[in-house]
Amino acid sequence: MSVDQYITIAILALTFALLIKSEIPPVAVFVGALTLTITFRLAPLGDSLKGFSNPGMLTVGALLMVAAGMYRTGAITLITEKLIGRPKSLLAAQAKILPPVAVGSAFLNNTPPGSDVYSGYPRSSENKSSAGASCSFISPMGYQTNLMVYAPGGYKFTDFVKIGIPMTVVVGIITILLAPLVWPF
Repeated sequence: MSVDQYITIAILALTFALLIKSEIPPVAVFVGALTLTITFRLAPLGDSLKGFSNPGMLTVGALLMVAAGMYRTGAITLITEKLIGRPKSLLAAQAKILPPVAVGSAFLNNTPPGSDVYSGYPRSSENKSSAGASCSFISPMGYQTNLMVYAPGGYKFTDFVKIGIPMTVVVGIITILLAPLVWPF
């Protein structure tokens, strides 16, 4: 193996070790790895920075900032309290939690909508919220992989809506019916 290959393996090992074992934010770890890659000239500069010009990557970054802002300002809590309120039964809570979380995760990164809505609800509701947050089928902004295939696949926004809404409804119904059996309360 060449020296460049050893350096590349060392950078990868260091990156994974820092991601797994340290408190350093992942963004800082990846920027550090990129800096080392550029410093050691392991790839042409243009190739090293190419991914940052991808519209999908830029959209994900922007949506993460919007989601973080909504989470930190309490906007998500305010919205979910208005939509969900205090249901009278566990089934009502589950049925009220899943739809707004699924819709919210279609337009934001799926972590804040899923993490904030179930404070104060039974554990089984956490599972509905998590399932709702995972229902990122409705729009290309719902999840990173949606954005990755959006432009190269020639998809339109309406393609995601057409298939995403029925998929979200099916996953929601299955989750509400099966979650109490898998995670009894």
